[in-house]
Amino acid sequence: HLLAISGLHVGILACVLLAAARGQWLPRGFALAAAAVLIGGYAALTEGRAHVVRAMVLVHVVCLAWWTRRKPSAFNSLGVAAIVVLIHNPHQLFLPGPQLSFIAVATLAGLGPHLAMGPPLDPLQRLVWRTRPLPVRCIRWLRLRLCQMTLASLGVWLATAPLVQREFLIVTPIGVLLSVVLWIPVAGVLFSGWGVLICHSWSFTVAHLCGRICQLNLQLLQGC
Repeated sequence: HLLAISGLHVGILACVLLAAARGQWLPRGFALAAAAVLIGGYAALTEGRAHVVRAMVLVHVVCLAWWTRRKPSAFNSLGVAAIVVLIHNPHQLFLPGPQLSFIAVATLAGLGPHLAMGPPLDPLQRLVWRTRPLPVRCIRWLRLRLCQMTLASLGVWLATAPLVQREFLIVTPIGVLLSVVLWIPVAGVLFSGWGVLICHSWSFTVAHLCGRICQLNLQLLQGC
């Protein structure tokens, strides 16, 4: 799921633009529209595979919910994605790849509320937290995120392991840790690859630099 075209890649692409919308780095409407269009284009480039269509529908539902100031429901959104995949290609829902994709996302949706970790909720404790040195806050934030990702990876692995073992006759517990580590070079490959596609027509130098970054990240993935 790291090297093959998957919903993970859609999530990484959408995460940046949705974070821009939430953090008001870009105008909210523009960021949401850009996320929807970019993810739709990615789904078209990848020939509408079931796991990419599933991720695209989830992103579009979230964008629509944020645009209308409503809170998206993870499981309802996943149900809409299943209906769209069923209409698009019913056969896809009976293949192991799409099944693993839906199981993984459903697991993350169920674990999400239990993995929420952040600054203290008490206003006084939050004020104390903000007065701490920046390195201390960064280290604590990194520790919390690594803990979140490890628990999420473990949950997904436990949920998908029976189907993986049945279909592919392998059990890979090392994936619990590798998924936490390798998402960084995967994101590097994805964004630098997009950089090559976007920049090659107007700047060979920039496109070449993006290509080198993409190559280095792929080598890092292979080495790990």
